Amino acid sequence: MSIPFLQVINIVEPIGSFFFAPTSIAADMHTFTITPRPDGAGKGWTLKLLEDGEEAGGGAFPIDVSDPQKGIEWWKALGEKERALWLDEAKSTQPADAWHAWLAAQAYENAHAEAMDWINSRSPGTREASWPGHIL
Repeated sequence: MSIPFLQVINIVEPIGSFFFAPTSIAADMHTFTITPRPDGAGKGWTLKLLEDGEEAGGGAFPIDVSDPQKGIEWWKALGEKERALWLDEAKSTQPADAWHAWLAAQAYENAHAEAMDWINSRSPGTREASWPGHIL
């Protein structure tokens, strides 16, 4: 008997309180991994989509820190609680580090959404893969 939507979560290293790396989910024979981009490739995440263990696609989800003015505007738009949250997430007292943590979280969410869309596009019938606590 097969389990059509087996979820496998591999948490190797916590990265803050909002996301983990690497992440892997399995649904039938469709899986994905999200891992930090290698040194030299820039910051962000690499998505690999796997079908029957073979790479079937994926992509890079970089974070762009080249425009510090965007970070300044982002910081100014935050309230005190949001600032505290992102400083805590960055484990820093520097607004630039909070900006980088936010960018990393956004890039991760984009990679995860693309992966779940890919898995759900291969789901039989009306069933959808789920992330703990969510139907995606």
